[in-house]
Amino acid sequence: MIASYLNEVDPTEFDIWADLDALSTHTTIDDIEIDPAGIVLSGENFEGVFNVYVSLQYGTDNEEGFTTSDSFLARFSGHFDEANSPVIDKSEVDTSSFYADDEDS
Repeated sequence: MIASYLNEVDPTEFDIWADLDALSTHTTIDDIEIDPAGIVLSGENFEGVFNVYVSLQYGTDNEEGFTTSDSFLARFSGHFDEANSPVIDKSEVDTSSFYADDEDS
């Protein structure tokens, strides 16, 4: 139920969107991948992880630009409301790999 909800909801509504959007001129979320076995339930609360796949475009559509893709690990936590529907309270994404120095240089 939680994985289905996460796949149906607009990911730009999550807390992670600001961090992802800051990575390029035009960031788009291509997909999110949730492992239902990785969701932990605790009473009315839940938490889990998912992978988020993004396209990062630099420059505008009218300019010669550069587009690449990347993926990041994200975490979420939430609760079930009175109707037993999942509500995401918090999400965070680890974009540190995007900013990491290239160790081979």
